[in-house]
Amino acid sequence: MDVLKPGQLDHAFQPYWHEMRTCRQHRAYWTLLHITVCLPDICAALESESGRAKRKKYENWCERYLAHPKLSAAEHYDMRCIVLHEGRAETKEPLRYEWYSFGQPTYAGEADHMRVEGLTLRIDVDRLSQEVQNGAERWIKEMEAESSGHRGEYVAANLSSLIRVEPIRVLKSPAPSSALSAAQTFDEPTSQVAPAFSPD
Repeated sequence: MDVLKPGQLDHAFQPYWHEMRTCRQHRAYWTLLHITVCLPDICAALESESGRAKRKKYENWCERYLAHPKLSAAEHYDMRCIVLHEGRAETKEPLRYEWYSFGQPTYAGEADHMRVEGLTLRIDVDRLSQEVQNGAERWIKEMEAESSGHRGEYVAANLSSLIRVEPIRVLKSPAPSSALSAAQTFDEPTSQVAPAFSPD
């Protein structure tokens, strides 16, 4: 039986929080939107027995952690689908809105968020990302608090399959001092180059 260790799940999500902070710092809100709408999928899949994401799981997670009168769980899922798979803002299903209008805050921090204009819902990407991250952080605390329960066990079992991006490891081949080896011709800091194996 897999058991979730204290801090293990929080540690696993640090790359997401780092990337989201980077997006905010550089005002990369288009990229931030895509990370944001993926997070409920990732959390819902991790806590499921199969480790797979499905519509009902996504909506159930949103109902528990992202409840908002102007954006239902079904609308969250609709938004996720059209953003990730179609790259558009026109709604896919006959819900309350026909369009989602995605905006970004001004340099002074002003935002137009969760404002209904006719059949359009205006969403500030930065605010949305903070709401989803806050929901995910509450979920992480719950999972680590009930690590011996079914959901905690499922998270522990599925966590090893969570995607990671590892630093590149380049094998440095011996070369004459007058020439660079093929592995050394890349514009890469020497400190990032590590041998693939240790000699006996």
